[in-house]
Order: sequence, then structure tokens, then C-alpha cells
Amino acid sequence: MYHRAIEFTAGHYFSEKFVAFAGTLERCSRRDAMDRLFFECGGIPQDSLLSWVHFLVIGRNAENTDAYKEAKRGVEQGYMTILTEQEFFDVMDGKYIPPENQNKKTGGIVYEPTAPNWKEQEERRRLEFIDEKRAVYLDKRKPAGNQYDVWLQDDVSLRFTEAQTDTLWEALDRWGEKAQVGCAVEELAELIVALQKHTNRTPTPETLENILEEIADVEIMLAQMRMHFGFSDAMLADQIKIKLAKLNESLKQK
Repeated sequence: MYHRAIEFTAGHYFSEKFVAFAGTLERCSRRDAMDRLFFECGGIPQDSLLSWVHFLVIGRNAENTDAYKEAKRGVEQGYMTILTEQEFFDVMDGKYIPPENQNKKTGGIVYEPTAPNWKEQEERRRLEFIDEKRAVYLDKRKPAGNQYDVWLQDDVSLRFTEAQTDTLWEALDRWGEKAQVGCAVEELAELIVALQKHTNRTPTPETLENILEEIADVEIMLAQMRMHFGFSDAMLADQIKIKLAKLNESLKQK
């Protein structure tokens, strides 16, 4: 289900474990932490706190999130562990092993033993489930027209600070593709209206300020679209080069 060039880590504590995040990380962006968890440790990042998640990593202001409140209930019921940011990175670096949840019960994906080889069937289904979730994460991180084993070579430079980029990722994670693509369309439409007002009426400081505001909104949404679809600097630069070459040819004609 995933590209064979990727060899997932075996034997790491996080290997084949599902990990979600809440709050803002201090050491790096959430996306960088998720990628390191996935490619270096064999863990599987999750965008939301679903029933099969083993760990919730909490950053700054995580206590105010619904994910943290749900994770606390998971700890009480014995199927989840909450890690601080420091604990998370210590586990990745092999410096720390979380204590076992004292409320832990037999959980996970349960199948009724209806056949003599039910244990083998359960293990096979568990591995299929893990492969499915790996494929989902890889698909989200793969640039269009690229291969899984080369997408990581080019990061997306967005002219935003690390903290601001983390905020953009949080927005994408919380509201999802459909909502944010719709928001991008809305912001583009609002910029169109602002430009039309400027050209069709007497320009004023207010119309110019409105254009600036709408350009800022559009830049934010364009950054989120690049992040979500995985368009690297190199991919965007190639398209800009092509478009500017066409523009240059048009300018030479007359």
C-alpha cells in the first residue's frame, strides 16, 4: 500500500504506535515532529484523537483543547497515555520509556475467535490496519506528481516564522481540506471584490487598506494550500519560471 523505497523502523518504542498532538510544540513545528516520528521511529501520526490512538503529545496551551480532555478520559479508562513534549522527544531519542498505564486493559482491534487460527487472522488484520494508516499519512505528505521516496527532499518555504507555520498546520488539522479549500476560494473572491472596488470607484485610503488586508488573507490561504498539497519550493519555482517565460514572450510581441 505504500512505496517500497520506504523502510519503516522496526523495534523502536513508537514503532506501529499511533500518536496524536495537541497544542503548539516549542522545539519544532508539529509537522516536523510528525515526520520524524513517522520516518525515523516507525510511529504513525494522527490528525485527530481517534479510538486507536495510543499517545497524545501535549504542547503549549494543550490543556484547553478537546483532544486533551478526551485523552484524560482515555487515561482513566486505560487505553491512552499523555506525553509532554519533552517526554515525546526523549522517547524518540531512546532516553525515556513511559510507565505503563495502571488502568490498562486488553484493548485495540478485537476479533472474535471464530476459527482455529483466529490469532493469526487478528495479527494479519492488525498489520493491514497499520499499513492502511501509513498509506493515509504518506498520501497526505506526497506532492502531486511525485514519489513517496523523494517528496521529503524539498521543504516548503512560506515566508512565515516557525510559530506561524505551526499555526497554519493547526488550522489545516482542525478544519480539514474541504473547509480550508473553501476558505481559500472565499478569500480569493474577497480580493477580487476589493480590487474591483478600487478600479471602479475613486480610490481612497480605505480601499487600499482593504486590498492589503485581502492580499494578506490570500497569502495565508495560499500557504495552507501549498502545505496541504505538498508543493515544494522547487515545484513552485518551476511553474513560476514557465509562467514568466510565457509572459516575457507576450511582452516581446508588442
